[in-house]
Order: sequence, then C-alpha cells, then structure tokens
Amino acid sequence: MKSRFKELRLNAGLTQEDFRQQFNAKFHRSYTPSAISRFENDKRIPETSALIDFADFYGVSLDYLLKHDMEATVQKATHSPAPLDLTDAERAHLEKYRQLTEENRKTVDTVTRNALASQPSAKEKATSSSSTTTGEAAEQPA
Repeated sequence: MKSRFKELRLNAGLTQEDFRQQFNAKFHRSYTPSAISRFENDKRIPETSALIDFADFYGVSLDYLLKHDMEATVQKATHSPAPLDLTDAERAHLEKYRQLTEENRKTVDTVTRNALASQPSAKEKATSSSSTTTGEAAEQPA
C-alpha cells in the first residue's frame, strides 16, 4: 500500500529532507528524518494536530490524506469472518432506522433499552420454563 504522505511529497517534487525542513519551519515542529520516513512507510501515524498541518502543507483534506487507512479498514471489514445474518424483516427495520433523525433514533434506542430491561433474560426464561414443567409434572396424578 502506497502512503499518501510519500505520494504527496513526490508529487510536490520534494526530497524527504526538503519536505522535513520546510514542514518543520512552517509549523514550528522538529520532526527527524526517521520520523518522516516512518510516516511515509506507514510505521507511525502523526498526532492529530500534525495531521492537520500535513493536510494544510499539501492543500488536501484530512480525508484524502488518510484515505489509504480508511480503505484498509473497509477492506478488513468486508472480510469479516462473521457477518450479520439478518432476516428480511430485520434488514427492513434497520433501513427504516437509518432514515430517522438523530432525535428519533435516540427515542427508538430508549424504547429498545426499556423493552429489553423489562423482559426476562434467557437464563430467567430457562429457569422459569424448567420449574413450570417440573411443577406441572408434580401436579399430574400418577
């Protein structure tokens, strides 16, 4: 995977040393040649404030600067070993939920939490079910 940091530097026609000197002078930083190399080789990600400075230096957005990282994240997510197995009804519900405003999503989330809190857990259901079955068997004549 090619680093955006290196790609941008090469497109600007700068050596690593030229970039380092100009960047450090413009943004009052003190990056070493090895730090710049680690950024370009995806061995280290600069702190947030420096990312903003890098984007400013090259005149690009943070989104563009970090795009290779996002693509890798998306690629990992698409190779997830356990994708969600949704029914058609669940998928339709999720699609409707995504259309809600943030305020309405919070309302749905609250209702869902309250409904889950008021229903017995699976363990309680199993205990209740086995005691009911045992109680029914004891009441039946022999």
